[in-house]
Amino acid sequence: MDKNRVFKAKALHYWLNFTERLAEIILHRSPDSYDVTLEKCVPYGQGKYNNLDIIRPKTGTEKKLPLMIYVHGGGWISGVKSMRRTYCYEYAKKGVVVANIDYIWAPLKQFPYPVQDVLDAIDFLFDNAERFNIDTSKIIFGGESAGVYFGMILNFIAAHFEALDVMGLKFRHAKEFKITVNMFNCGAFDMRSLASSKFPGMDIMVESLTDISTKDIREGLYEDRINVIYPEKFLDENFAPTFIICAEKDALMTDSFALKAKLDKFHVKNELLKCTGALYGRHAFAVSTVTPMGQKILEKTQKFVFAALYAKNEHEQEQEESAA
Repeated sequence: MDKNRVFKAKALHYWLNFTERLAEIILHRSPDSYDVTLEKCVPYGQGKYNNLDIIRPKTGTEKKLPLMIYVHGGGWISGVKSMRRTYCYEYAKKGVVVANIDYIWAPLKQFPYPVQDVLDAIDFLFDNAERFNIDTSKIIFGGESAGVYFGMILNFIAAHFEALDVMGLKFRHAKEFKITVNMFNCGAFDMRSLASSKFPGMDIMVESLTDISTKDIREGLYEDRINVIYPEKFLDENFAPTFIICAEKDALMTDSFALKAKLDKFHVKNELLKCTGALYGRHAFAVSTVTPMGQKILEKTQKFVFAALYAKNEHEQEQEESAA
């Protein structure tokens, strides 16, 4: 990666993380006020960024609980996971173990390293399912912005083991891993559409992850490489039910609408919520739940998520009918 691109990425990284630290001050709430516990920065690997938060309800933890995997955004070049803790508390208080995952930033390490970090974190969670009282058969994926990219990849892998070989990844628990439902907030994931986006700094973000210029992506060059970084061919009817949040003033809104259209095509259960207003009409603002509007958005989101999480499959329904 050329030095000029690295310099631009680092400059943008510091600015974005500065703004997220300010947002963290506004969004910060004590876990005690949600009746949850927070175990900060639990290491899942040896690297500086290989850590995650474990957030659990204080009561009802004698039984195994569903797992929410939350991956923050930040254009792959930034992101402060602690800023998302208050959002994660909202799920933990509903009886969910939340793993708020950090990963290596680009361009310190480019694709596939950030994705591999997330897979290593999930391997750690499965290895320690008893320790954290996790029911690994019920998994919510949650993320915003570039965090949704990881959710897309995890859905591909969950349904198609061969995606691991295509992307050059390792995942020890791949055969056991299934996503029950997704929560995607203002997702950024399709490198081809992002290369043409007017979102501020997106060219630096995409180039930092891929090491391909957005000009070359727009011109259709390096298609084989793009198909490795984002293997859309694995998006099919096996994708998990998905709640999609977008915002009316967000330049990345097209990815959300395109995803809905594809899920509709494959008859995958989904719902799209378009946020409006001076604040929530902007990119990924739904991560803020500390206002009345934020709570309304959260209520709609959780209604879909928990209905899908606890929906009985055909086998379970047949068993209940037989027992009756």
